[in-house]
Amino acid sequence: MAARTLPSLTHSQFPQVFSEAIDQMVARIAAMPQLGSCDFDTEFDDCHAPAVVHDLGRDQEFCMRHFLAVNRG
Repeated sequence: MAARTLPSLTHSQFPQVFSEAIDQMVARIAAMPQLGSCDFDTEFDDCHAPAVVHDLGRDQEFCMRHFLAVNRG
């Protein structure tokens, strides 16, 4: 983390401020969508729900329901 983003802290203050900085960084990353829509596509089901998982083995993105379905066998 860049020195300009955290103030100079005494030992007793560091855990609280560091925790808040981590929370803010996670919130920023979570706010930026990285995945597209679900790639699950059959003649009966063409899902366009937001993807939440990228399956590296298939190089496809799935919503949780279809990720579980394709990985059950």
